[in-house]
Amino acid sequence: MTEQQMIAALNEMVATLSKRIGLEEDQGNREALEDAVSNLRQAIICLEDVD
Repeated sequence: MTEQQMIAALNEMVATLSKRIGLEEDQGNREALEDAVSNLRQAIICLEDVD
């Protein structure tokens, strides 16, 4: 898997989790999903900076 493929996969995960945040009723679960999205976005930034 290339870096570009990893970035694309991470972006897809961000999109999927972002949709779930809107559907999640439990505040704790919603916060956990928001944290996961934030961490994935940080990973994407790190991968992009390597290039």
